Amino acid sequence: MTRYVLTAAAVAAVAVLVTIALVLGLSLATFQPPRRLVIFITMALVAALVYIALFEPQEVGGAAPNIMAGAAFGLLLWILAEILILPWLVGEPPAWRSADASSVYPLLFAYLLLGVFVSLGSKYAVAIVERRYGPLFAPVEEEVKTPIRSRIVILGGGFAGVEAARALEVEVENGIDITLLSDTNHLLFTPMLTEIVAGEVAGHHIGPALRTFFEDVRIVLGEPQSIDFQKQHIAIKVGGEIEQILNYAHLVVTVGAVPR
Repeated sequence: MTRYVLTAAAVAAVAVLVTIALVLGLSLATFQPPRRLVIFITMALVAALVYIALFEPQEVGGAAPNIMAGAAFGLLLWILAEILILPWLVGEPPAWRSADASSVYPLLFAYLLLGVFVSLGSKYAVAIVERRYGPLFAPVEEEVKTPIRSRIVILGGGFAGVEAARALEVEVENGIDITLLSDTNHLLFTPMLTEIVAGEVAGHHIGPALRTFFEDVRIVLGEPQSIDFQKQHIAIKVGGEIEQILNYAHLVVTVGAVPR
C-alpha cells in the first residue's frame, strides 16, 4: 500500500509540473484564484490513485490506448473541478450551461494534458517499481502469515491448473484454502498462440483474468523457485527479487510451457 501511494504521488507531481509548465509557457490558461491550483493538484493525485488502482497501467498497451484513457480521465476531472467543485466553493450553482462554462474552457486543455501525463506516467512508473520492488498490490505476505489448517496449492495457471482449481472449488469442504500459483494473471486462448509466438499479439490482450473463473480460489502471482517437500512449502519470487514462502498441505503440479 505504501508503494502504491508513493508511486501515485510521484506520478501526480511530475504530471502537474509538466502540465503547468506547458500551459503557462504557452499562455493557454491561468490558475487563478489560488484555490484553482490547489484543486488542480488534488485532482492529479486522485487521478493517479484511481488510474493505478483500477487498471494495470503497464499492460494497457502502447501509447495510444494510454493517451485515450488519459484524455477521458482529464475530461472527467475538468467537469468535476471546474463545473462542479469550484462553483460550489463560492456558493454558485454548477456551470452546466455553455455560457456559464465558457470562462473555464481554456482549462479543459490543461486537464486533458494532465490526464494524458498521469496515464503515461502511471504506465512507466508502475513498470519500474514492480520490476525493482515487486507488485504494488501483493497480498502474499499476509496470506502466508495467516495460519491455515489446510491449504491446497495448485502450481500453474494454465488450462490444467484452472480446471483443477474449479473442480476442487466445488468438491472440497468449506474451510480448506485453495491457492492457485501462477506467473501471470491471464489465461491464454490456444487458437491465438501462433500470433503470440510471432509477437503480433500480447498474451494479456486475448486472455481473461484468472480471477474471473473463481469465487473462493486465491490467486498468488509469482514464480516458483524451489519446493521443499519435507517442510511442505514453496519458495516463490514476486516481482523483482522479493521472495516469499507459501506453505501447503497438498500440492497439485499442473505446470506447462509458454513461448518466450
